[in-house]
Amino acid sequence: MRGSKADQLNARFLRGEPSDNLMAGGVLVHQFDGMEDTARPWLPCGELQWCARFRDRISASMLNSRSPPGPTGPIPVFSELVGGIIYAPGAARVLCAYAADGGSMRKLCDPPGLSSHCVPGCSGGWSGATRKGEMKHMLERQEVRLETKPYNEVVLDPTPCAEEPGDAIEAVFTLAGTTCRADVRCHDYTAQFKQIFEAEVGVGLPLVELDVHNWRAPFRDVV
Repeated sequence: MRGSKADQLNARFLRGEPSDNLMAGGVLVHQFDGMEDTARPWLPCGELQWCARFRDRISASMLNSRSPPGPTGPIPVFSELVGGIIYAPGAARVLCAYAADGGSMRKLCDPPGLSSHCVPGCSGGWSGATRKGEMKHMLERQEVRLETKPYNEVVLDPTPCAEEPGDAIEAVFTLAGTTCRADVRCHDYTAQFKQIFEAEVGVGLPLVELDVHNWRAPFRDVV
């Protein structure tokens, strides 16, 4: 797909539809939630952090133009106060998906990690996203929800980010508007993430801006 990174993301957002194919589903994002590794924030919590028991999964959301509530409200995201990561659809590994907030923090594995008897963040949900139709079913269910902010939750395996972060992460984003720019948790943290990632991984990371009120072209390249 040609064009700038924002052009590519906008095209995926506009064409996104219920599908098990992550490229066809839209744009897969994780917003910074305080459960990132302090040294390498593209990874989940380290073993010595307060959130170590959640280090076996990453929570994300799939965004597309068919998400409710449509053009009458903002694109449903987890938070309108923080930036985040955009995952490369060809590298992401989905563990399970929910048409709402899945309450994944309550679904723990002991010991932490994916195994034959436990799927992190997925117990009691649609666990095992390798199951045919799971993402498609989730996105279909989300489309008929009527809540003001009906974001979905896609639980990801963090392994690709640990093994090949340069391939796993497609871009990093901030949010449009003065609120993000004035909040160190949003604009400044995203800039810091980009700097740390590029220094450690050695791969340039595009920076884009997401306008949750723009349903035609929500992404814009930041120079």
